[in-house]
Amino acid sequence: MENLSIIVAEEDLSNGIKDEYGVIYSKDGKRLLGCDNKDLVEYQIKNGCKVICEYAFYEHEKLCSVEIPDSVTEIGERAFADCKELTSITISDSVTEIGYYAFSGCTGLTSITIQNGVTKIGTDAFAYCNGLTNIIIPNSVTEIKSNAFNGCTKLTSITLPNITKIGRDVFDGCTELKNIYIPKGTRVKFEKFFHKLIEIEK
Repeated sequence: MENLSIIVAEEDLSNGIKDEYGVIYSKDGKRLLGCDNKDLVEYQIKNGCKVICEYAFYEHEKLCSVEIPDSVTEIGERAFADCKELTSITISDSVTEIGYYAFSGCTGLTSITIQNGVTKIGTDAFAYCNGLTNIIIPNSVTEIKSNAFNGCTKLTSITLPNITKIGRDVFDGCTELKNIYIPKGTRVKFEKFFHKLIEIEK
């Protein structure tokens, strides 16, 4: 697998190519580096892009719709953090990792579709997305890191796969969470939320 950095240096930006919407790509088009257009409302990421780099659309508060092509494999740290008008997102099966804080603070987000392909959900990836009411984690996910859904105050139900690793406080502050569906035989420790080991039959 091609190893493309999600970290953006000043040199990357100065050598990048900016499209008509103010979105900056690497010369080969494989890395979406950032966007200097804070008035961007809708955007379709170019096909062939492999990674959405860290902070790419950070605090783009008018952004309400983004289409992610099947070519994207990784969404970097805080790539869409604090995009408060973003209402829904579909993460294609080509994406394998959702980075730290990738969608944190997206308070308008009411719908997330994570397709089978994602293996890791990063720390605080969806923290404080307090418009979310339910979410289904696909079977491909093996690890959910700490605080991934921290502060999702309207989250009422979640379906988890037979994951092998889960971090601390994944559902801390999810005050309305009533139902967690876990495959039979799975034992997961949710520290500080359930205060005990639980086993729930799907």
